[in-house]
Amino acid sequence: MSLRELTEPIIQWLEKHLSGDTVCELVSDHPWATTYRFEAENGTFYLKILPSHQINSLEIITQLANHFPEHIPEVVATSQEHQLVLIRDHEGKEISSSHFGELEKRTLATYAELQARGATKRELLEAFRHDSPTLLPTQFLKFFTAKDSAEYTAPASHFLGEIEAQKYADRLALRLPILDELIREAVEQLPKTINHGDLRYKNVALRSDGSIILIDWDDAIAAPAGYSLHNFFSGCSRPAALLLGLPSATNVSQEQRLLMNHYMSELTRHGYATHDQLVAGLPGSFCLGVMAYVLSYAKYPIQNADAREVIAKIIQRRTDDLLKLCDELSLRHRTRAVQFSQDHLDRGDFHEAARLMQRYLQAQPSDHEIRHQYATALYAHGDNREALQQCRLGLEQNPWHPDLRRLSGDCALEDLDLDKALDHWNLAVQQCTQQKELRAWIADIKQLRDDIEALDAAETVPTVRLTETTLQSDTLTRLKTRVATRLFREFGTLVLENAFSRELLATLHHDFLEKYNPLLQGGHVENALKVGSDRYMMTLDIEGTFNSPAVYANPFLQLLLNRLLGTDYILGSFTAVASLAGAPDMRVHKDHPALFPEDNASLQIPTFGVTVLLPLLGMTSELGTTRVVKGSHRKSSEDAACMPYQDPLGPPGSCLLMDYRLTHQGLANRSNQVRPVLSMVYNRCWFRDAVNYRKQPPLSITSEEFGRVPAEHQKLFQWNLTHQIHATG
Repeated sequence: MSLRELTEPIIQWLEKHLSGDTVCELVSDHPWATTYRFEAENGTFYLKILPSHQINSLEIITQLANHFPEHIPEVVATSQEHQLVLIRDHEGKEISSSHFGELEKRTLATYAELQARGATKRELLEAFRHDSPTLLPTQFLKFFTAKDSAEYTAPASHFLGEIEAQKYADRLALRLPILDELIREAVEQLPKTINHGDLRYKNVALRSDGSIILIDWDDAIAAPAGYSLHNFFSGCSRPAALLLGLPSATNVSQEQRLLMNHYMSELTRHGYATHDQLVAGLPGSFCLGVMAYVLSYAKYPIQNADAREVIAKIIQRRTDDLLKLCDELSLRHRTRAVQFSQDHLDRGDFHEAARLMQRYLQAQPSDHEIRHQYATALYAHGDNREALQQCRLGLEQNPWHPDLRRLSGDCALEDLDLDKALDHWNLAVQQCTQQKELRAWIADIKQLRDDIEALDAAETVPTVRLTETTLQSDTLTRLKTRVATRLFREFGTLVLENAFSRELLATLHHDFLEKYNPLLQGGHVENALKVGSDRYMMTLDIEGTFNSPAVYANPFLQLLLNRLLGTDYILGSFTAVASLAGAPDMRVHKDHPALFPEDNASLQIPTFGVTVLLPLLGMTSELGTTRVVKGSHRKSSEDAACMPYQDPLGPPGSCLLMDYRLTHQGLANRSNQVRPVLSMVYNRCWFRDAVNYRKQPPLSITSEEFGRVPAEHQKLFQWNLTHQIHATG
């Protein structure tokens, strides 16, 4: 704690009021005040040095002490020149937080009496600065939007950071009308009176005669009663809910209810306002106090990181509580309830949105639009079961609600119940003919259902078609990702049709031939392994078109690989298998043996590597394809030899996925041109292939090309650069 030196002029000023030998002790040193304790022959005194912007408080503190000497410590002297106030020791006993509960009623009784008397003292109220309370919400919002200004030397961003401050600003801007309404009611119902500004146990003392002393009136303000009560209720939402009859009033403890009733009774008994006026006006006054309390930090650009963090938590806690009250009041107006719920959803705060919509539906269970919004939020959040339940409740009341019917179909899709999904969607189309998109979905899902049912045939290859309808719909993309995951895990292989654009493949094919075809025709390719007659596996340089997220980070494949390998998977190899014209069949093989060949159970472990074969010219009988044995990833090579095989075919843009343990065979190229197949192996981050890359590296990318990889995809290649550094080091 740093000491602020008492200058010679201050010492000379003090000598006029203190007599004899004097002992000085620093009590506290804060940006908002520095306090010293003096023991002198003529008594004990406290000297407070206030910041310059609080110089007007000197007169107010003096007048308050003169008007209420029995409850406010005596002001001996003030100095506007030096911003000083000298206060005589009140001789009261400080109260600890653990014992304050016993004295809260007496404290509020004393405070209510002072406020009732203060409302009648016009000359006292005239000493206060007269800001319009109705302007405070706008000033409060400005605190969160300001960067730096003379008015707010420490805006909210100083404590919270700009991003967090802007989030609060956005939420407050939407809720400003509710705050305006509450505060207008407070101003209309309740007269101005004295308010402490920071009423809490640290500013309360108990004299030996049992009387209450209220100290530290530096932040005193003229405003409606209730302004300084938020510290007694940890914010404004609980006492406001109690008076406004809001559902959350059930969270108010019996002790707090009694305390509020006692405070209001004392104000009424002393003639400040009627009970009805207090019920109507106090909620807005509570809000005024919270906003003013938070704004009080705007004058102090504190640099200490720990202190700023403490203040940031106070600002967040009090502002969150204020927003919570606004949200609950929105339940009285349907439009606002919809707006605020959507606001929470847009910011990704599902739980707040859900709580708001739940409460609204408890009061208005027949509001099908809100129920649909709630069910949609549940569905988006992944709570499929509860989303379906909300749809059922809505459809029981209104079976002809097409949006609830459509969402019911979406929920059925999440459970992979394609028949039920189609039933719901067909009804939705009947109920609302303007469902062009849904008609396309129905056709897409019917095709998917037929493809799945056809898998019982031995010759059928598991296939998922990525139509334009699928790729433009988050719902269908999510569904087909789940279906693809299930099929791949079961069969160890999968064809994805239309996964890559034909334009991309045409460019890749052109660039491949331009660089590698002369080498292939010459029979000598660096970084290549001969894997059969007229067939080479070559490590491609990741550059040019090949260094593109459209190639190695296909959006649908990313979703699928996240499910199969976890989110930290890597690109283990990036090669091409080139079959020259007339190349015969390759031998039947598995790319990698079981991880633990001595234990048959290792065949049942989850996938550790996925090969993505991307034929640049498509898969046709003439060009040849890669024959697979579906389900062989969980069988030995001997057992797989007795199983039926499948020959996947597909147009350019289709790719073939294989578990790294799958039995397969490259078939003959019967055409008169080179058949290049891009091979990308994705594997779990801990796996390295120590079998297939003894002649050439599995992946080739320079540091310069790595720098061109978008940051979000660099994890795919980082392992390779690290390996190269270690290898050369």
